[in-house]
Amino acid sequence: MKSDTNLLIRVAAALFIVLCLVTIIELQVRMNNLNAEKEKLERQLTDLREDIAELEYRIALPYDDNYAAKAARDILGYHFPDELLFINDMYEE
Repeated sequence: MKSDTNLLIRVAAALFIVLCLVTIIELQVRMNNLNAEKEKLERQLTDLREDIAELEYRIALPYDDNYAAKAARDILGYHFPDELLFINDMYEE
């Protein structure tokens, strides 16, 4: 009877150790995935901050005829009547 109890305790302890090891490995894998996601989000945040800085710079520019012409050209695709346009269809955004 005592030998059966010792065997049962040893099996239970072994199962507990295996469970702990599996849990530790699972947590390590999850932590690695979260760290990779964090790095990805930090890169996106850096890109967005750069975009915000560029937009703030553009907002701070004075509004004059040159600015209006540049905005019409860049944003709306307008051009002056006497301008020659060259279109490169090899480049697409």
